[in-house]
Amino acid sequence: MDETITAVKQHQGILNQSRCPEEVKQYVQAIPDGLVCEWLYICALDGMGLEQLKKLNEAPVKESLKKAAFIQKERQKFLARKYWKDPETLRQVEELRQRVSELHEESRELRHAVDTSLQEAMKYQEEAARKQETSLYHLIGGKNEQIKERDKKIEELEGQLRELKKEQEQIYKKTAPEEKDREETGHRDAQPKKGRLPCLFRRDPARIFIRRYLENEAYTQEQKEYLIRCLEEGDTAKEMEQYAIPALSADMMERLRKMIKKQR
Repeated sequence: MDETITAVKQHQGILNQSRCPEEVKQYVQAIPDGLVCEWLYICALDGMGLEQLKKLNEAPVKESLKKAAFIQKERQKFLARKYWKDPETLRQVEELRQRVSELHEESRELRHAVDTSLQEAMKYQEEAARKQETSLYHLIGGKNEQIKERDKKIEELEGQLRELKKEQEQIYKKTAPEEKDREETGHRDAQPKKGRLPCLFRRDPARIFIRRYLENEAYTQEQKEYLIRCLEEGDTAKEMEQYAIPALSADMMERLRKMIKKQR
């Protein structure tokens, strides 16, 4: 019966034909990892010595596939040194290999730089959006405060107007009997106090402003707020007559006001 031909016997036969040293044969056949053994067997056929084989087998790579890949690369280097007799060619090949390695490293660094730049750009965009949102919030808050202040001043002026009306009514009530007595006693030529009240009312700047502008329905709320601001800035009711025209918007009133002030 024919003896079964195993891989080990095949290795032995081929190594014998290649005239490998006995210690190389024994060393390769004693390796338990089949994949590593195959690659070292090929390296032995290529002409590697025992020390080189030991160095490859004892490399600090535990996983079988990774060690086989490592041995394959080292074999390629060995063959390049063995068959390329021209030192210049060998040097160029080594430089090319080194350049490929450097390009790979540069590519990795470039990819890392691009990723970092994208992250920074996204972070900057988020920060800018957050700042813009905060700025808009403060701006809106400031405008709301201004509107509240204006509304408060309008309420105060309206309150003053109501108080003035009450005072006027009280004065009318007090002076009405006196006027009646004067008419009955024949003093018809005397000017009644009731007739003098509008004059007094007109002489008070605040009352003039309230009656002429705040009580005037021809002006919009925006125009009234603008005129209140002009009053706060020192304009008199007489000066306002030149630009406080109901047909003009608040912006147009302001432009006309500035032109008038320049001409003074």
